[in-house]
Amino acid sequence: MTLSGTLVSTNPTWGGLEPSATHRDQLMGPRSMFAGRRCAGATACRLPRDPAAACQARRFTRALLGAWRIDEDSCEVAALLVTELVSNALRHGTGAIVITWTATGSGVRCGVADASPCPPRPHEAGTDEESGRGLQMIEALSGSWGHQPLPQGKIVWFELSVRRPPQYRL
Repeated sequence: MTLSGTLVSTNPTWGGLEPSATHRDQLMGPRSMFAGRRCAGATACRLPRDPAAACQARRFTRALLGAWRIDEDSCEVAALLVTELVSNALRHGTGAIVITWTATGSGVRCGVADASPCPPRPHEAGTDEESGRGLQMIEALSGSWGHQPLPQGKIVWFELSVRRPPQYRL
């Protein structure tokens, strides 16, 4: 698996957790987005405005949360939700997309930032519409979600409780 993107920040330790060989290779292997760097865990990734960004976000999320030893079901929910937020940033936002992951007391928090100041607007999709249900899905599957303005844009975030909270300090 190849991850691509630009590493924004790192943390030099796993907070006492050693990643599995698979996740170590995905995060730090010779073909990863962190190739040649001595970093143990990424907390953020900058993605290009490209249709492949949602796929890159899913890979980044699965590799990072796997390295944090988050349970597989939570990893899959997180990958689904980050895909939705990145897709929204591609469709409605502007500028580069930055994904951030933070360990919380009971789980993880993901933020997806872009340069558009316009907040997300939940939409009541009709039965025949093909889109418009993403924020409803985020609300249904996450513990909480919201958005905050940034000096140049906004960040849309969600939090997930996980069965095994990460032993990770940022």
